[in-house]
Amino acid sequence: MIGRALLLFVLTLGATAPAVAAGRTARLVLIATGGTIANDPHGRLSADELVEQLPGRASLGQITTESFANASSTALSLDDWSRLSRHVTSILTATDAPDGVVVTSGTDTLEELAWFLHLTVPGPRPVVVVGAMRRPGTLGEDGPRNLADALRVAAAAVSRDRGTLVVMHGQVHSAWSVRKHHTTSLSAFDEAGGVSAGAVTAGRVTYRPSAVVRPAPGLLQIATDVTLPRVDILETYQGADGDLIEAAAGAGAAGIVIAGAGAGSLTPSQATAARRIARAGIPVVVASRTGDGLVGPVGGEDVGLVSAGALSPLRARLLLILALARQTPIEEIGRLFASVSAANSGLRPIAGGRSR
Repeated sequence: MIGRALLLFVLTLGATAPAVAAGRTARLVLIATGGTIANDPHGRLSADELVEQLPGRASLGQITTESFANASSTALSLDDWSRLSRHVTSILTATDAPDGVVVTSGTDTLEELAWFLHLTVPGPRPVVVVGAMRRPGTLGEDGPRNLADALRVAAAAVSRDRGTLVVMHGQVHSAWSVRKHHTTSLSAFDEAGGVSAGAVTAGRVTYRPSAVVRPAPGLLQIATDVTLPRVDILETYQGADGDLIEAAAGAGAAGIVIAGAGAGSLTPSQATAARRIARAGIPVVVASRTGDGLVGPVGGEDVGLVSAGALSPLRARLLLILALARQTPIEEIGRLFASVSAANSGLRPIAGGRSR
């Protein structure tokens, strides 16, 4: 049964990381999906071309390349993400599985992709998502360095059991809290609280002793025959009317996330509409638009009105999508969100299928 608490690995490894076992060359898979990192002025780069531009690439490991897509991050659909997740899972659960997988992505929705993969890809081997803020061949291009760092992170022994990670600008971020906080800066990514999970310095991978992994990687794997439902995000602002909540439900949304003001405040009109929709069987998750902090209990007796806890609206949406895709009962969804947000939890990954 989904509920109670969720697996929290308190990681105490802060030393520099060797690249897998001593004397063995790391085996890695690079999967390219497009984005700025591949958007060369003379044509989009393939996965092979991305690797070819890396100086000293032979020292990074034995790299197998695949071109999954070659588009901006916003051009990929949730169905594309599902196929990517299942493909990465098949690679990492094979008998001859590599040491890690690196996925290149556009940066606009990179934090969402990383969270999605963390929730859906199980196992100890790392998945590292990487992108670039500057196009290839332009002044200050950061793609080659970011990609080289991502490959080093995927090969590092201390990256195991950390789920999906994001590597940008020499920093290693957890899928749980990474966010894009600037439109164009090379250091556009950080984490809530301002401290990254780790770093790549002079080719060496290190992690903070207090870095944590939550939830357990692959908590909500995707079955091959599952269609991901529509979940919309709405926002609270001065005078926001609840009719947009009603309209989203009427347009086919199977769930709704509201980015509330402050600690999850809604306007009276929104609150009324949210309760009405929740009582009709459409879960409504209340998050905060602030970018950090917790949303406390919101539902009272309405089990379909759920607090996102520490999850951002974007992360809450993806968690709700995956929960609904598994036909999770509405009364279980609140417990799932509480578990995922909990700092001390013990939920185990569940294979694809209905939650129970």
